[in-house]
Amino acid sequence: MSRRLLTLSLAAAGLLLTAASAMAVGPSAIGTGSDGTSYVGYAATGGIQRIAVDGTTTGLPAWGTPGSGAGQLGGIVAIGVAPGTDGHVFVLDTNRRVQEFTKGGTFVKGTQLSACTNGTPDATKYGGLDVRVDGASTTPVALYVAHPCANQVLKLDPASATLAVAETTTTTSRPGRITSPRYLTGPANTRAVYVGLPDAKAVASFAPTNLAAGPDATRTYGYTPSDLFVDEFGVLTVGDVTDSKIHLYDSAGGEFRVLGSTGTAAGQLNTPQAFDIAGQDGTEKAGNLFIADSGNERVQRWNPYGYTFWTATANGTTGGPPAGQTPANTAAPTIVGDRNPGAVVTCTPGTWTNSPTRYDKRWLRNGTVVGTGDVYGISGADVGSQLVCEVTAVNASGSTVASSAPASSTWNTPVNTGVPQIQGTAQIGQTLTCTRGDWAWFPTTYAYSWRRDGSQVATGDTYPLVAADAGRSITCAVTASNPAGGATAQSTAVTPSGTTTPPTGTRTGVTINNGAEATNTTAVSLRIRKPSGATAVLISNDGSFDAPTQVPVAANDTYAWTLDARGSQRRARVVYVRFVGPGIDADQTYSDDILLDTTAPTVTAATVNSRAATKVATARVAAKDTGSGVQRIQYSAKKSAKKAKVLKLRNSRSFRVEPSAAKWVRAIDLAGNASKWKRVTYKAHNGKR
Repeated sequence: MSRRLLTLSLAAAGLLLTAASAMAVGPSAIGTGSDGTSYVGYAATGGIQRIAVDGTTTGLPAWGTPGSGAGQLGGIVAIGVAPGTDGHVFVLDTNRRVQEFTKGGTFVKGTQLSACTNGTPDATKYGGLDVRVDGASTTPVALYVAHPCANQVLKLDPASATLAVAETTTTTSRPGRITSPRYLTGPANTRAVYVGLPDAKAVASFAPTNLAAGPDATRTYGYTPSDLFVDEFGVLTVGDVTDSKIHLYDSAGGEFRVLGSTGTAAGQLNTPQAFDIAGQDGTEKAGNLFIADSGNERVQRWNPYGYTFWTATANGTTGGPPAGQTPANTAAPTIVGDRNPGAVVTCTPGTWTNSPTRYDKRWLRNGTVVGTGDVYGISGADVGSQLVCEVTAVNASGSTVASSAPASSTWNTPVNTGVPQIQGTAQIGQTLTCTRGDWAWFPTTYAYSWRRDGSQVATGDTYPLVAADAGRSITCAVTASNPAGGATAQSTAVTPSGTTTPPTGTRTGVTINNGAEATNTTAVSLRIRKPSGATAVLISNDGSFDAPTQVPVAANDTYAWTLDARGSQRRARVVYVRFVGPGIDADQTYSDDILLDTTAPTVTAATVNSRAATKVATARVAAKDTGSGVQRIQYSAKKSAKKAKVLKLRNSRSFRVEPSAAKWVRAIDLAGNASKWKRVTYKAHNGKR
């Protein structure tokens, strides 16, 4: 197939978006720079809207002029942003062109793609663009382009004066969005260029340095894929416009997380046509998703677990509010999430006109302020009360306040959603472990019961098998309780064998700190169960195994390890394991993750309602934690942990205590970090100090 390249003139450089530009309602494309600025495009002719890392547009005017000339823009199909402080913006439009601009919109150069051979350009579904650099470099080494109206994928040379085509290949159906690896070396499963095939509900992968060889694998999904992103660990993130979700797959293709749901609230989606993901650069935005939530006419910023930092209107308008007009609320704020004690709810700002530049949020219980910020942890003190989130929208002309409808909280009896599991080797002399399973409605305590042929023989979450267990039915039952009551769920049975010689090769895998959810130190212990025939273990903090540590197998299956401490504390640390030995699949990877949290909680308030030493009084403690979450409250008569009593609580709590026993309190999070001791404030029964 012949390809005619057209070098675009620099004559139209620097044109800005005018008031007459027709930007479409609902964004079709987004690219995010190293500073967190998002460049947002629309399917109708227009330009590029810019949104800062904090969700505002102040000082970031839109740019671009509609048209088909050099430096002008058709409907925006895809946007790619080179890293670095001067990162240029590359745009693919419905005029079948790839053009390069500065951050401020000055045209640099461009090229014309070949004619359509499969339909006409559709910016909302077909075509894609990705800018690739090599490792930590900020210089683009390749542009990977999915043709918007031909079954074709191209690799362009960004260093050439014409963005010349370096390689090309064909696809089995019309291609959609495209993503490519930051590193062009390493294991094959982290190097693939991925191309969405919307009509086939599939994603095809190509070798980045040999596109002409065609796809080496195709993954079929039960939904229509939109945008794609693959990171340096081989994790592939796929947008889903069928169910309005975001899917994450590990380097082996296994799905391990699904984000979002259909709706209009913050954290929900309506046709996510495009997104971009910040690199693992050690900043607070590392791994964050910037999503073109097209059907909701906005951009959202999420962390890798779906927490919403902000939403910003993205409907093609770029101006500020009319002079002298404060924000006006057109849809009230809402409280989103389960309202049971132990849960965390989110305040969405509602809908506003006159372009607010920020939202200040407060939480009120029966009219009294009990918290600030986007989220609030429901406590036992909220049961039976009216909780409201109050939003103050601010712009240059002033502020306006709006409140959500009141919400109430009640305890519900726990409900089992995933039965307990017995882990370990079912042989006499071995010790079994019972996992508690999955539960709804926030249990506060768990009790374990081991049963032999239906009769209890032990309690606790572990059980050492004895001779009497041979050939019998062994189960573990877990009772989850909270103030509303308790419920019990039982595991499937195992039948221990009579031999005391443990077999090899069973339950191969790795656990960090015996399956703990969080840690406050990078020094951890790994329990690695090896397959039969393994002679050595490869351990890595990087799923690509670029520089793994190889150690001989340990007789006790226990290994010391240091986690990767880089990046945000909100990101789980993953340890990857492979095995070496005759007959073993050297590419089979096992992994476990743990949250690294080194930041201590903060106790913001602590009160007791009586000084009377002979009476039992109510103590109230308010604590917050930005990492793994408050897990326990300690209280003591002295500023010391030696004789402190511990309560397993989360966030703000109240409890009954002898006043003389609770003069000091502190909070401890799930990772074991302890706050500073907080002196308790005593109040008389009438509320006066």
